[in-house]
Amino acid sequence: MQQIKTVTEQVYQNIYRAIADGSIEPGTKLTLKYLQELLGVSSSPIREALTRLQQDGLIEYQPNVGMKVRTYEEKDIRSIFELMLEFDIIALKMALRSPRREEFLH
Repeated sequence: MQQIKTVTEQVYQNIYRAIADGSIEPGTKLTLKYLQELLGVSSSPIREALTRLQQDGLIEYQPNVGMKVRTYEEKDIRSIFELMLEFDIIALKMALRSPRREEFLH
């Protein structure tokens, strides 16, 4: 049985996907008017979705500017990849210590 999504959840997922696939580019200002025209919904679910996207780190609020899609600098991306490498190393160490390590190596 499929779960019914709220309008806010649908708006959140639509904006999230648009940011993830590049339809809404980094640095784009996200105004209520723009998003209302894009999504065809009222401002309340958009505001709620933007708050959640901000909490998730995908957009940022800048005083006197408003909400913008977050941009990442090279150092940010390097840090993310370094963290991912550390997680991979930890996962590999745990797999090698596991009594089921042969399963992980195939």
